[in-house]
Amino acid sequence: MRILFVVPNVPSFIRPRPLNFIRGLCQVHQVSAVCLATNASYDQFVSQLGQYCHNLEVIRVPRWRSLFNCMLAVFSANSLRSAYFYSPKVRDLVRARVEANEVDLIHAEHLKSVSMVEAGLGKVPTVFDAVDCLSMF
Repeated sequence: MRILFVVPNVPSFIRPRPLNFIRGLCQVHQVSAVCLATNASYDQFVSQLGQYCHNLEVIRVPRWRSLFNCMLAVFSANSLRSAYFYSPKVRDLVRARVEANEVDLIHAEHLKSVSMVEAGLGKVPTVFDAVDCLSMF
């Protein structure tokens, strides 16, 4: 299966959950990862992650872009947290991969990733991994 793993940070030993998911999945499936990097500190983790991915794309989101996204979100229903990590480049990349029929499953890590994988919803099975979800049950 060809899995597109979309995560708002570069998985690493600091963020072991998505790294271990990718490590496990790549043993049986072809895993491509799309990650966001909001600063240069993530660079040190890219080579470690790359050894487990068929294809790895790290999209840089400059601080000015994140702040601009947040300013726009103030006037919308979007959360500031989701807006801070939003990247139209990731959204376009997901859309292109889905339209090129290169993806069998999308895995969206965190609520922050959902708006960037919307192009695949209804076209490709999509897993939303809430990770730090809270509920009032």
